[in-house]
Amino acid sequence: MRGPFIGSGTFGKIYLSLDLNKGTILVVKQFHLTSLRYSKQSQFNESLELFKTNLSNLLSKLKKHKGFVRIFGYNITNRKLVFFMPFSHKSSLRQLVSVYGGLDSNIALAFGRQILQTLSFLHGSDIIHGGIKGSNILISGKNNEIQLTDIGLSQSLHSICTQIDYYSALHWMAPEVINGADAVKASDVWSFGQTMIELLTGKPLWSATAPIEVMDKIIKMTVFKSTVLCL
Repeated sequence: MRGPFIGSGTFGKIYLSLDLNKGTILVVKQFHLTSLRYSKQSQFNESLELFKTNLSNLLSKLKKHKGFVRIFGYNITNRKLVFFMPFSHKSSLRQLVSVYGGLDSNIALAFGRQILQTLSFLHGSDIIHGGIKGSNILISGKNNEIQLTDIGLSQSLHSICTQIDYYSALHWMAPEVINGADAVKASDVWSFGQTMIELLTGKPLWSATAPIEVMDKIIKMTVFKSTVLCL
Protein backbone atom coordinates (compact mmCIF):
# COMPACT_ATOMS: atom_id res chain seq x y z
CA MET A 1 0.00 0.00 0.00
CA ARG A 2 1.54 3.29 -1.12
CA GLY A 3 2.04 5.86 1.61
CA PRO A 4 3.16 9.51 1.71
CA PHE A 5 5.37 11.24 -0.83
CA ILE A 6 8.86 11.81 0.64
CA GLY A 7 10.95 13.17 -2.21
CA SER A 8 11.88 13.20 -5.87
CA GLY A 9 14.91 12.57 -8.02
CA THR A 10 16.11 13.02 -11.58
CA PHE A 11 13.60 10.57 -13.07
CA GLY A 12 10.75 9.99 -10.63
CA LYS A 13 9.09 10.34 -7.27
CA ILE A 14 9.73 8.54 -3.97
CA TYR A 15 7.09 7.28 -1.54
CA LEU A 16 6.88 5.26 1.62
CA SER A 17 4.91 2.05 1.27
CA LEU A 18 3.60 -0.71 3.52
CA ASP A 19 3.97 -4.39 2.62
CA LEU A 20 0.58 -5.69 3.77
CA ASN A 21 1.79 -9.30 3.74
CA LYS A 22 4.85 -8.80 5.94
CA GLY A 23 3.92 -5.59 7.74
CA THR A 24 7.21 -3.93 6.77
CA ILE A 25 7.83 -0.41 5.52
CA LEU A 26 9.43 -0.03 2.10
CA VAL A 27 10.65 2.82 -0.05
CA VAL A 28 8.99 2.93 -3.46
CA LYS A 29 10.51 4.78 -6.41
CA GLN A 30 7.97 5.42 -9.15
CA PHE A 31 8.76 6.37 -12.74
CA HIS A 32 6.31 7.28 -15.52
CA LEU A 33 7.08 5.62 -18.84
CA THR A 34 6.56 7.12 -22.28
CA SER A 35 6.77 6.01 -25.89
CA LEU A 36 6.80 9.57 -27.26
CA ARG A 37 10.51 9.36 -28.12
CA TYR A 38 9.80 6.52 -30.55
CA SER A 39 8.12 6.67 -33.95
CA LYS A 40 6.65 3.20 -33.45
CA GLN A 41 5.17 1.47 -30.41
CA SER A 42 7.21 -1.61 -31.28
CA GLN A 43 10.42 0.38 -30.82
CA PHE A 44 9.34 1.41 -27.34
CA ASN A 45 8.43 -2.18 -26.51
CA GLU A 46 11.88 -3.34 -27.63
CA SER A 47 13.55 -0.63 -25.53
CA LEU A 48 11.47 -1.63 -22.51
CA GLU A 49 12.39 -5.31 -22.90
CA LEU A 50 16.07 -4.38 -23.20
CA PHE A 51 15.74 -2.27 -20.05
CA LYS A 52 14.26 -5.21 -18.13
CA THR A 53 17.03 -7.53 -19.30
CA ASN A 54 19.75 -5.05 -18.35
CA LEU A 55 18.10 -4.40 -15.00
CA SER A 56 17.97 -8.11 -14.15
CA ASN A 57 21.66 -8.47 -15.01
CA LEU A 58 22.49 -5.36 -12.97
CA LEU A 59 20.66 -6.56 -9.86
CA SER A 60 22.37 -9.92 -10.12
CA LYS A 61 25.82 -8.30 -10.14
CA LEU A 62 25.06 -5.89 -7.29
CA LYS A 63 24.17 -8.73 -4.92
CA LYS A 64 27.89 -9.50 -4.69
CA HIS A 65 28.79 -6.24 -2.91
CA LYS A 66 27.55 -4.65 0.33
CA GLY A 67 28.13 -1.11 -0.90
CA PHE A 68 24.76 -0.74 -2.62
CA VAL A 69 21.21 -0.19 -1.46
CA ARG A 70 19.26 -3.31 -2.36
CA ILE A 71 16.37 -3.34 -4.80
CA PHE A 72 13.96 -6.06 -3.67
CA GLY A 73 12.12 -6.09 -6.97
CA TYR A 74 10.27 -4.03 -9.53
CA ASN A 75 6.94 -3.93 -11.30
CA ILE A 76 5.69 -2.38 -14.54
CA THR A 77 1.95 -1.66 -14.90
CA ASN A 78 -0.07 1.06 -16.62
CA ARG A 79 3.03 2.84 -17.92
CA LYS A 80 4.52 3.04 -14.44
CA LEU A 81 7.82 1.49 -13.37
CA VAL A 82 8.09 0.90 -9.62
CA PHE A 83 11.17 -0.14 -7.62
CA PHE A 84 10.83 -1.61 -4.11
CA MET A 85 13.69 -0.83 -1.73
CA PRO A 86 14.30 -1.19 2.02
CA PHE A 87 13.30 1.70 4.27
CA SER A 88 16.29 3.14 6.08
CA HIS A 89 16.99 5.87 8.61
CA LYS A 90 20.41 6.43 7.06
CA SER A 91 21.31 9.98 6.06
CA SER A 92 22.86 10.88 2.75
CA LEU A 93 26.14 12.74 2.42
CA ARG A 94 24.12 15.63 0.98
CA GLN A 95 22.06 15.79 4.18
CA LEU A 96 25.22 15.61 6.27
CA VAL A 97 26.90 18.62 4.66
CA SER A 98 23.61 20.53 4.53
CA VAL A 99 23.54 20.40 8.34
CA TYR A 100 27.24 20.63 9.24
CA GLY A 101 28.74 22.36 6.21
CA GLY A 102 32.00 21.29 4.59
CA LEU A 103 33.67 18.31 6.23
CA ASP A 104 37.17 18.05 7.65
CA SER A 105 39.49 16.90 4.89
CA ASN A 106 40.36 13.63 6.66
CA ILE A 107 36.67 12.76 7.03
CA ALA A 108 35.93 13.70 3.42
CA LEU A 109 38.88 11.60 2.21
CA ALA A 110 37.68 8.61 4.24
CA PHE A 111 34.28 8.81 2.54
CA GLY A 112 35.98 9.41 -0.81
CA ARG A 113 38.08 6.27 -0.42
CA GLN A 114 34.95 4.19 0.15
CA ILE A 115 33.22 5.73 -2.85
CA LEU A 116 36.20 4.91 -5.07
CA GLN A 117 36.39 1.35 -3.80
CA THR A 118 32.72 0.87 -4.63
CA LEU A 119 33.13 2.53 -8.03
CA SER A 120 36.09 0.26 -8.70
CA PHE A 121 33.82 -2.75 -8.21
CA LEU A 122 31.19 -1.26 -10.52
CA HIS A 123 33.64 -0.43 -13.28
CA GLY A 124 35.31 -3.82 -12.94
CA SER A 125 31.85 -5.30 -13.58
CA ASP A 126 31.36 -2.98 -16.60
CA ILE A 127 28.67 -0.97 -14.83
CA ILE A 128 28.44 2.81 -15.09
CA HIS A 129 26.76 4.42 -12.09
CA GLY A 130 25.75 7.55 -14.00
CA GLY A 131 24.53 9.47 -10.95
CA ILE A 132 27.30 9.92 -8.39
CA LYS A 133 26.43 12.80 -6.04
CA GLY A 134 26.01 13.34 -2.31
CA SER A 135 22.27 12.65 -2.26
CA ASN A 136 22.84 9.22 -3.85
CA ILE A 137 25.32 8.12 -1.18
CA LEU A 138 23.94 6.93 2.17
CA ILE A 139 25.97 6.55 5.36
CA SER A 140 25.40 4.39 8.42
CA GLY A 141 25.71 5.99 11.84
CA LYS A 142 27.57 2.98 13.25
CA ASN A 143 30.71 2.62 11.14
CA ASN A 144 30.28 5.46 8.64
CA GLU A 145 30.04 2.87 5.89
CA ILE A 146 28.54 4.14 2.65
CA GLN A 147 26.01 2.64 0.27
CA LEU A 148 25.31 3.93 -3.24
CA THR A 149 21.81 4.23 -4.64
CA ASP A 150 20.40 4.55 -8.18
CA ILE A 151 23.22 2.52 -9.70
CA GLY A 152 23.30 2.23 -13.47
CA LEU A 153 19.76 3.49 -14.03
CA SER A 154 20.33 6.89 -15.62
CA GLN A 155 21.07 5.87 -19.20
CA SER A 156 18.40 3.17 -19.31
CA LEU A 157 15.66 5.36 -17.82
CA HIS A 158 16.46 8.29 -20.08
CA SER A 159 14.82 6.67 -23.12
CA ILE A 160 11.62 5.44 -21.47
CA CYS A 161 10.71 8.02 -18.78
CA THR A 162 8.58 11.15 -19.09
CA GLN A 163 9.61 13.05 -15.97
CA ILE A 164 13.28 13.97 -16.17
CA ASP A 165 14.65 16.68 -13.86
CA TYR A 166 18.16 17.27 -15.19
CA TYR A 167 18.71 20.28 -12.96
CA SER A 168 18.74 18.09 -9.84
CA ALA A 169 21.91 16.38 -11.13
CA LEU A 170 23.37 19.14 -13.29
CA HIS A 171 26.28 20.15 -11.05
CA TRP A 172 27.63 16.59 -11.02
CA MET A 173 27.19 15.82 -14.73
CA ALA A 174 30.28 15.38 -16.90
CA PRO A 175 30.68 17.59 -20.00
CA GLU A 176 30.09 14.74 -22.44
CA VAL A 177 26.83 13.82 -20.69
CA ILE A 178 25.58 17.42 -20.85
CA ASN A 179 26.44 17.36 -24.54
CA GLY A 180 24.12 14.37 -25.00
CA ALA A 181 26.59 11.48 -25.02
CA ASP A 182 26.17 8.35 -22.93
CA ALA A 183 27.99 8.28 -19.61
CA VAL A 184 31.25 6.31 -19.54
CA LYS A 185 33.53 5.30 -16.68
CA ALA A 186 35.34 8.63 -16.87
CA SER A 187 31.98 10.37 -16.39
CA ASP A 188 31.67 8.67 -13.01
CA VAL A 189 35.17 9.85 -12.12
CA TRP A 190 34.17 13.41 -13.01
CA SER A 191 31.04 13.14 -10.83
CA PHE A 192 33.16 11.74 -8.00
CA GLY A 193 35.40 14.81 -8.19
CA GLN A 194 32.39 17.11 -8.02
CA THR A 195 31.07 15.12 -5.06
CA MET A 196 34.36 15.62 -3.21
CA ILE A 197 34.01 19.37 -3.76
CA GLU A 198 30.51 19.06 -2.33
CA LEU A 199 31.82 17.25 0.76
CA LEU A 200 34.72 19.65 1.38
CA THR A 201 32.81 22.90 0.83
CA GLY A 202 29.28 21.88 1.85
CA LYS A 203 27.82 22.66 -1.57
CA PRO A 204 28.36 21.73 -5.21
CA LEU A 205 30.59 23.77 -7.47
CA TRP A 206 28.84 26.88 -8.87
CA SER A 207 25.85 26.31 -6.57
CA ALA A 208 24.86 29.99 -6.74
CA THR A 209 25.08 30.15 -10.54
CA ALA A 210 22.09 29.93 -12.88
CA PRO A 211 21.67 26.41 -14.39
CA ILE A 212 22.24 27.51 -17.98
CA GLU A 213 25.52 29.16 -16.95
CA VAL A 214 26.56 26.05 -15.03
CA MET A 215 26.02 23.98 -18.18
CA ASP A 216 28.17 26.39 -20.17
CA LYS A 217 30.97 26.33 -17.58
CA ILE A 218 31.03 22.52 -17.43
CA ILE A 219 30.97 22.06 -21.21
CA LYS A 220 33.95 24.41 -21.60
CA MET A 221 36.07 22.51 -19.09
CA THR A 222 38.64 19.98 -20.28
CA VAL A 223 37.88 16.35 -19.47
CA PHE A 224 40.78 13.99 -18.90
CA LYS A 225 39.47 10.58 -19.92
CA SER A 226 40.52 7.82 -17.57
CA THR A 227 39.10 4.47 -16.55
CA VAL A 228 41.71 3.84 -13.88
CA LEU A 229 40.75 4.54 -10.28
CA CYS A 230 43.62 5.09 -7.84
CA LEU A 231 42.60 3.91 -4.37
